[in-house]
Amino acid sequence: MAQNGVSEIVNNTTEDSRYIIDDLKRNAELTVPIVVNNEVLSIIDTEHPQRGFFSLRHKHILETIAFLCANQIQKIKAEEDKQSAMIELLENKKKAVESKLQSLRLQMNPHFLFNALNSIQQMILANEDVIATKYLSRFSKLLRSILVHSDQELISLKDEMDILKLYVELESIRFRESFTYIIACDENIETEEIMIPSLLIQPFVENAIWHGLMHKDGQRVLSVTFTEEPDFLICVIEDNGVGRQAARLANSTSGRDSKHSSKGILVSEERLKSTQNSNGKPGSIELIDLYDKLNRPVGTKVIIKFSILN
Repeated sequence: MAQNGVSEIVNNTTEDSRYIIDDLKRNAELTVPIVVNNEVLSIIDTEHPQRGFFSLRHKHILETIAFLCANQIQKIKAEEDKQSAMIELLENKKKAVESKLQSLRLQMNPHFLFNALNSIQQMILANEDVIATKYLSRFSKLLRSILVHSDQELISLKDEMDILKLYVELESIRFRESFTYIIACDENIETEEIMIPSLLIQPFVENAIWHGLMHKDGQRVLSVTFTEEPDFLICVIEDNGVGRQAARLANSTSGRDSKHSSKGILVSEERLKSTQNSNGKPGSIELIDLYDKLNRPVGTKVIIKFSILN
């Protein structure tokens, strides 16, 4: 399949000489290629112990996912080529262009993309068709939104909030609704008029879920709120998780790489500094560790100040 680039269902691997045992021998297999410019870049492969388990419906679902992934890869590559050309032509603006290029690459954590694909596969194998269909619908909408806005430095607050809601809903489905969340905006804010750097908030929301809430026992709560003050739009991301110190310890123990998160924060700060309002005031990011009366960590708060551009 990797050679001819055509999806294939094998109903009985015992009768197919091409079958190669992975960790365990299984009796049915479905393979779908991710093809970009007529080249097979990767393969989505899934197996099942039951003969004849995979249907055309399974094949169509994975082909849809492969198509979305191929489009995203193609879009990112085209944008990277465009940015490289700008760097060569505009050497005097090299720092700003490089920052923009980095921000594009960091708009969505690659771990999230592959974790989402694995989740869909697990739902299919567990015959959770309703949940898998709901997840796939949200997942495709999220990728479509990222494709639409990936070449835009600024995005309306409304579009940014829509993307955040899709992302958090996907994570909620993945984690079996093990946390509650709210994304709210002051009713006096014109969400379609205010423009902010695109997809800048998502890495901080991801940190709150993965590094704060998922290490916590008991009730887990995430809130993202937007308010306005003179010259600035204020976004507050708050979780009642374990706190940054405990999260770093848990990540080092589990082997989860936090370099992507740190790099994402640095790039976000650089992007905020490059956007100033008419009064010359740049945006900023503040991370606050939350403690209870006994000085025990009870979560993290991130305050992002966006310069309102006139």
